[in-house]
Amino acid sequence: MTSAIARPWSREEFLEWDALQHERFEFVDGRVRSMVGETLAPNRIVKNTAFALHRHLTGTPCEVFIENVKVLAAADSFYPDLVVACGEQDDQSSLVNRPVAIFEVSSRLTRTYDRGRKWHSYQAIASLEHYVLISQFEPQVEVLTRDRAAWTSAVFRSFDAAAPLARLDLALPLSEVYAGVGFRASPAAGA
Repeated sequence: MTSAIARPWSREEFLEWDALQHERFEFVDGRVRSMVGETLAPNRIVKNTAFALHRHLTGTPCEVFIENVKVLAAADSFYPDLVVACGEQDDQSSLVNRPVAIFEVSSRLTRTYDRGRKWHSYQAIASLEHYVLISQFEPQVEVLTRDRAAWTSAVFRSFDAAAPLARLDLALPLSEVYAGVGFRASPAAGA
């Protein structure tokens, strides 16, 4: 969940200010938005997914980064839940350069934003080949994949399924993504 800080800023002002903050903020349409946590489920999903990606990417030029790093997308700045980049990165920077895959764990509060405004900005990243939306309320992973200039979407809803990430030469098993995550009988009721 996010809340907005009122005045419009330039991206350069935001990046300078954000480097001094202890909390996480995103920069969207010239406005600063604070990031607010939710439940344990997204934390487990991020941890599980990061572990699976790390295990698979070890020994390759690609690396997974978790939550507290930014990506620049068009005129905006976001903190994805997970991002995979290939090639050298500046260890002293909070920015991930040339991301090839971005992962967002969507909640009821963020799913429209993750699939809408954020997705619109992410499409401007030339290096991005996969955008992965993971639901925290049911076993569902949507993979949006760039194929030349077009994007295709595939949705996976079974613990037995594996979401293909061709750029990473990986099929990500939903059973690993959701290991230890409990689901309520009806995601529409509560939380």
